Amino acid sequence: MFSRFTNALYNAVDALAPPHPLQEDFVWHWKAVTRFYTGKNASNKTPIEVTSIPGHLFEMLSILEQEEKEIEIGNVGPCMEYIMQHKLLDTMCILASSDAPPGMKRFMFMFITKMLKIIQQSLIPHVSIYVPTQNFIELCGEVVAGPTESEEMDFLQCICDKISDNPHLVNCFLTDSESKSRSNSTVSVDSETKKRDIAYVNKSYTLIMSLLKLYKSPDNDISLKARECLKTLCSCANDTAAMTIAQFTSLSQIFCASIASLFRNIPKTIKIHDLENPDDDEENSAKISSEKRKYLCYLQQLIFIDSVCQTAHPVISDHLCMCFKTEFLDACLCTCLVEYEKEDDLIYVTTLLACSLRNISSSKLIDAFGKFLLGGEDDSSEYSENRTPTIQDILVERCRDSNKSIALSLCNLQLFEELLLRPTQSILNNLIFKYLDGRGYYDITAADSWFQFSDDDACSRYSDDFTPSSSPTSREPVPSYINRIIESFLALLPDDIKSCESEDESGYETYIKEAHGRFMKCLVFCEDFDWPQDITERDDCQFPTDDDSSSESQPEADAASWAFYEGSFLSMIFDKMELMLQQPYEINLQLTSIISRLALFAHPLLHEYLLNPLIPYTPDARSLFLVLFKVSEDIQKEVPNIRQFKSKIQLTRNALLSDGNEYATFEESNILEAIIVLEEFCKELAAIAFVKYHAVS
Repeated sequence: MFSRFTNALYNAVDALAPPHPLQEDFVWHWKAVTRFYTGKNASNKTPIEVTSIPGHLFEMLSILEQEEKEIEIGNVGPCMEYIMQHKLLDTMCILASSDAPPGMKRFMFMFITKMLKIIQQSLIPHVSIYVPTQNFIELCGEVVAGPTESEEMDFLQCICDKISDNPHLVNCFLTDSESKSRSNSTVSVDSETKKRDIAYVNKSYTLIMSLLKLYKSPDNDISLKARECLKTLCSCANDTAAMTIAQFTSLSQIFCASIASLFRNIPKTIKIHDLENPDDDEENSAKISSEKRKYLCYLQQLIFIDSVCQTAHPVISDHLCMCFKTEFLDACLCTCLVEYEKEDDLIYVTTLLACSLRNISSSKLIDAFGKFLLGGEDDSSEYSENRTPTIQDILVERCRDSNKSIALSLCNLQLFEELLLRPTQSILNNLIFKYLDGRGYYDITAADSWFQFSDDDACSRYSDDFTPSSSPTSREPVPSYINRIIESFLALLPDDIKSCESEDESGYETYIKEAHGRFMKCLVFCEDFDWPQDITERDDCQFPTDDDSSSESQPEADAASWAFYEGSFLSMIFDKMELMLQQPYEINLQLTSIISRLALFAHPLLHEYLLNPLIPYTPDARSLFLVLFKVSEDIQKEVPNIRQFKSKIQLTRNALLSDGNEYATFEESNILEAIIVLEEFCKELAAIAFVKYHAVS
């Protein structure tokens, strides 16, 4: 009876008495935490969960959260002021490093993470906040797969989120942890300078280094979070921070070492289908083979590096791409491409390269692949007889040799096509433009001999509408005599040889919509390239003018001494095009795909060289039209020897258009398929020329 009365009395007093100020409650809870270490029952072996410490810490966070809601923005509440004046975070860092009682480290990380989320961002640069925060950062990743790894990652992620919201905070956390000790040292000037230089090279930037430690975590979730945090820091970095990350951390090296290791783990026995179709069976992970899982890990790392190159500060992305080329492409893939001897191994590594290019979009990373595969633009040893074959030479030669291995030739051609799908200006200069520059294919001494047809009927057909204003020597990027250009491609094959019987199928109109879409995408992709808008006088600089001539024969002599070389890549393409009748359908189709891609680029010299058959060519120059004309002549010689030609070519066309549901195998199948490929290719070129003309107009 008496106890009930006492309890009621205390409850009444509590109800009527005013609540304690938040600061008093906060200080009381903190002192309750510290009393554990001075109490009689304190023990370093007692798990923290059986103590009252977690409850007091959570109450302190609740009080801080309530205080932040009540104060005005820009003001500091009394609890926060108490934390800063009494250096509570420094004490908590000491408690975390000692981890006494067991589990204290985890709760200390949980406390500071929650506190950083609660407080105003303007307080973070304060010395009493960011210095102990730096000390907490140093504790992260000390133990691989440690029990507090998740809490450490949450803490670092919180800091990175703060930096993402306010990039200026990067200056607080990307600082040299050794700077304080060096600034207090008192040694002689010479030894001071020497030590400073050594320390400068061996700087330890704690936030980056701690994230890199967690990036290596065997826990995939932790590793993925660390990746995203590193990506955030690279994108938020200012010039100074970017230089710091690039030169004085091992970020680029660790990323590249990781992808090199993942590449080496991919078994060469993996199916080519799995390389080319990584998304198959993605919904059912149980069906994914161990070989494909390792390949997917490689792709995941490659895509991550690609995303960093796209979003990071230019200094960081440049350094990362440089390391990617030297430490991965040159160190790993170069050996495979050059030293592998088995055909299956070569097909594997070449296909892997093509698939890697297919899965990246950063121009800097694509350029790194381009420099690795093609070398530099100013390779002066290209014309040397005794030079060591480059990777480009090796790849081009493998493309040529389709008789030895059709599959190897095909996958090398596909690799070049991947380079051309999203090329950099450096890649195109290396493959094409450095050979076309100077317009060496154009015969300025034969301006009147501009028809390149073998019979008078063809010449008269295209000369009817010739006017001085539409001269083939026009310097416009896309000439105005477009109708004659289109007809020249469509007339390459005689009508009686073509496989299309109806007018709807024989025209090039079916290709116009697709060509327009592809050209517009290509135009957008190359809009930042430093290309000329038209064919200027500068392009003829390698040829003499009348003013420079010492005699009437001088221009002809100089032009004759100039041997035009289209480059090893175009030379290989044209050589293989001339062999269309002897090559499999798949090779011919891949060749036409590469050429149509080249024809889409809006460079005036490339357009003239590939899509203007009406200009005068030098005697030593090959052009696309001349190559196709030679193939057409070869076809006309072979067709009379094919019995029942019309029925066979119709059956072959139906089989090729049936998506593999029908088959038509004849002794002359290679020739019949080549005719159909050439016929459709000419229509495609006509459509591309038409689309580019109207786009420029």
